[in-house]
Amino acid sequence: MTEHARLEDRDEILRRQVVDSWTKADGSPMSVAFAPTPKDRRHLSTDRECISAEDSFKRYQEREGVSPAATWPIKVGTALDAHKCLPQPPSSSAELHVLDDGGTENLPDGHASVVYAEAYEGVTSKNGSRKIDERLATEIKKAAIATGPLYSAPPLDDLDAPDDAS
Repeated sequence: MTEHARLEDRDEILRRQVVDSWTKADGSPMSVAFAPTPKDRRHLSTDRECISAEDSFKRYQEREGVSPAATWPIKVGTALDAHKCLPQPPSSSAELHVLDDGGTENLPDGHASVVYAEAYEGVTSKNGSRKIDERLATEIKKAAIATGPLYSAPPLDDLDAPDDAS
């Protein structure tokens, strides 16, 4: 596996695509939208801020064949500090890190991954790991909601409206 550069600019805002099934009725994301998935090797797939929120939305739409509901922000600093929400962090194993992995492993340029631990020190059950993941994801979700979506899908009415409403 290629070594990827860690992102350390705490103010950089990553773009996370959140699909309808991970969105509440009020349009806000659920924590699951910020939790690691086996499909992405326990990483969160994001785009770096060199990709506009709208372009990130469209890239996801083209790549996955599904339109996300919205593009939500993840500040690198929020990901790096998320473990502080845990009552007793299991040492450094609960710390997330962010990798610039664009252009590698079939990932597009401008891609970054928020990496969750493969296993948490002192946690032996999958349920224990899942609970830690849920707390970390909730912390990231709270920060994303406080900022608000960076880009949202246009309403269906707008897609059907004629170009000239005269």
